[in-house]
Amino acid sequence: MIPNEAFQYMGIVQLLKYFGWNWVSLIVSDDESGENFLRTLRPKLLQNNVCIAGIQMIPIMSLFLLREIPEKKILQIQSVISQSKINVFLVYGNGQSLEGLQMVLYSMEIGRNKPLEKVWITTCEWDFTAQNPARQFSKKSFNGTLSFSLHTKDVPGFQNFLEKINPLKSTFYFLSEFWTSTFFCSLNIRIFYGQKMKNCTGEEKLENLPDFVFEMGMFGWSYSIYNAVYLVAHSLHALYS
Repeated sequence: MIPNEAFQYMGIVQLLKYFGWNWVSLIVSDDESGENFLRTLRPKLLQNNVCIAGIQMIPIMSLFLLREIPEKKILQIQSVISQSKINVFLVYGNGQSLEGLQMVLYSMEIGRNKPLEKVWITTCEWDFTAQNPARQFSKKSFNGTLSFSLHTKDVPGFQNFLEKINPLKSTFYFLSEFWTSTFFCSLNIRIFYGQKMKNCTGEEKLENLPDFVFEMGMFGWSYSIYNAVYLVAHSLHALYS
């Protein structure tokens, strides 16, 4: 069950029609994926009498720093969001690009007593829970956001597998790096970004982490990959049996 984006486009159009939102602004990641999204969605909106008030492209950032976005672009985005005539914003992009949007909004919220009163619609590509906890920004402007998500369900034995993970018994390099950066402890004495780290105690457990750091369940994209691998395995089994 690989996710079919066509259903998401249909859902977006139906949502806008249901609430009578026929004047929306689009905020899209400035990359090939964002361009494909616009190329596909724009004619569908026009066919359903939904007018596009404007399109803003959010640059992809590597260090998640506000200074990576040109000041002219920041002011342009802030100006569009501040317009009283535009109340509905449709947002497309992944966490890396849209964290830039959160930073722009955060800079607008400084000194305000209440969040921006806008309706935000986000696609399934943006996973709020996937953010690095060290770079958490205020999400008060996104309270009440309407978000599309991928289908998922519990996979038998998956949570038990996660609970039994022991990086000391694993030769998988990524696991030790993940353990170090997440629990800020070292599996061996080392220097991490200029800081000497304490040794891990062995009591660190994935299930004790908050959901925004690590989810014990299988979220949408992981579940889609799981199904794809499962399909290939069954196909190969059928082919050779």
